[in-house]
Amino acid sequence: MHAAHASRVVALHVKEGQDVAPGQLLLELDAPDLVHKRDQATRSAHEMTWRLQRSGTSADHLEERRVAESGLESSKADETGVEALLSQGKIVAPFAARVLDLNNSLSPGRWLGPDEPLFLLAGFAGDGIEAMVGESDMGRIFEAASAVFIPEDPALPHLEAKVEAIDPGSQKRLTLPYLASVHGGGVAVDEEPSTGNLIPRETVFRVRLKPTENASLPPRAIRGTVRIDADRQSLLLSTLRHAMAVMLRESGF
Repeated sequence: MHAAHASRVVALHVKEGQDVAPGQLLLELDAPDLVHKRDQATRSAHEMTWRLQRSGTSADHLEERRVAESGLESSKADETGVEALLSQGKIVAPFAARVLDLNNSLSPGRWLGPDEPLFLLAGFAGDGIEAMVGESDMGRIFEAASAVFIPEDPALPHLEAKVEAIDPGSQKRLTLPYLASVHGGGVAVDEEPSTGNLIPRETVFRVRLKPTENASLPPRAIRGTVRIDADRQSLLLSTLRHAMAVMLRESGF
């Protein structure tokens, strides 16, 4: 998981190796610059509302009303957008997991840069590889096709695999939070404020693969890409839209 924007640590609620439940609060951040922007947008919205109330309804005031209405709409949109960013300051566990690779400098008052790593969440039941494949390539992938999993970490070995299953329906909500952009992954998503569901911005399908060899990999989720032999030709699924994959390793918890 990464800091979504420049922010300051308020409180850290977990430690390295701790097991956490879905929805559990992990870290609190604040962003004074965003608070300032939100307050500016709120004041602007109030001013535009006041102008609308003061403007007349005659033709002479029509342009004035149009300007005020446009300004009000823009200010409210800015306010909503900043509020959405501020809500990311309370980081909760999206699934049952264990906290790993905790950034040991997350002390209260410390400033974080955008995309600065915070920690890794790992929680899964067994070995396997799951990938998100773009709609345009679905017709070229078949069960039992040979594949290679390429970890994001260049220090880890590549892993031979076979396509085990292909979901017939697209992902209405992303079932692999590891791959979501809001958690440092490459699948662009929007987070529903009311449910927390991660909604892919583009149509993607889940493809499950089974390793065909043993590999010495750490017991955690490992992001990467897959290269799949598709329709008699090697298709390098190299873009985020087509290739994001995660190796789920048995962790014993």
